[in-house]
Amino acid sequence: MKNLFVIVIGLIAFVVLCIPDPFEVIPLIGALDEATATAVLIACARYFGFDLARFLGRKDEGAESDSIDMK
Repeated sequence: MKNLFVIVIGLIAFVVLCIPDPFEVIPLIGALDEATATAVLIACARYFGFDLARFLGRKDEGAESDSIDMK
C-alpha cells in the first residue's frame, strides 16, 4: 500500500513538472511549485533505490566518489 502511495505521488510530481500551469503568471509561486515537485520526485525515486541526489553534487563523507572536487 505504501509503495502504491509513493508511486502515485511521484506520478503527480512528474505531471506537475511536464505540464505548464497557471502559476507561471506569478514567477515566485511558479518556481516554488516546480522546486517542490522536483524535490518530491527525487524523494520518491530515492524510496525505490534510485538515488538521484548524487547527480546534484551531494557526497557522503566516508564513501569514495568518481567525481572530482573543484576548490
